[in-house]
Amino acid sequence: MAIEYGDGSDSNTGRVIKVHQGIYSSTQSSSGTSIDVFNVNITPQAAGNWFWINHRIAISHGPNSSMYTQYLIDNQYVGGRSGAGSDSSVSQSIYMEGYSNNHSSNAQYDMYTGDYLHIQSSASAFNLKIRTRSQGTTQYINKSYSYDDSARGKPMSTYVVLEMEPS
Repeated sequence: MAIEYGDGSDSNTGRVIKVHQGIYSSTQSSSGTSIDVFNVNITPQAAGNWFWINHRIAISHGPNSSMYTQYLIDNQYVGGRSGAGSDSSVSQSIYMEGYSNNHSSNAQYDMYTGDYLHIQSSASAFNLKIRTRSQGTTQYINKSYSYDDSARGKPMSTYVVLEMEPS
C-alpha cells in the first residue's frame, strides 16, 4: 500500500520492486583480455522499469598492467564514457607497477566496484554481463596474484540489481 505525501506524491514512485543478486565465490584466473564474472538474464516485472546495477569483484593481476570492470547489456557496453566501446569502464582502473620484488601485486587483491542505472523500455528479458578487462597480464578473481591463503582473506564477488518503478 502506497504512502501518501503532503505534496501529492506517493511511495509507489521510485519504489524497489525486486532485488536481483548473485555471488561468485570460486577462484579463477585467465591470461585473456576479459573474464565474464557474471552473465545473467533479468526479466523486468514491467516495461519502463529502472535497474540500478552495482557490483563488487575481488581482482588481482600481475605487474606492469592495469585492470578495470565493464558492464554489457545485450552485448552492448554501457556505463562508460560515450563512444568508448570495448574500452568502456564502470570502475576504477588500477595499475600495478613492477619494481623490486613485485610484492604489492603478488600479495594483494583489490575490490573493484561500479554502478549504472539502466532503463528497460520493454518487459522483455535483458542479458547483463559484468566483465573484467585486463590490459596485458594474467588476472585472478577472488584471490591474490601469488597467494590463496588465510593471511590475505578469502573474498567473494557479488552483484546486486535493484529493479525500481520509474520516478
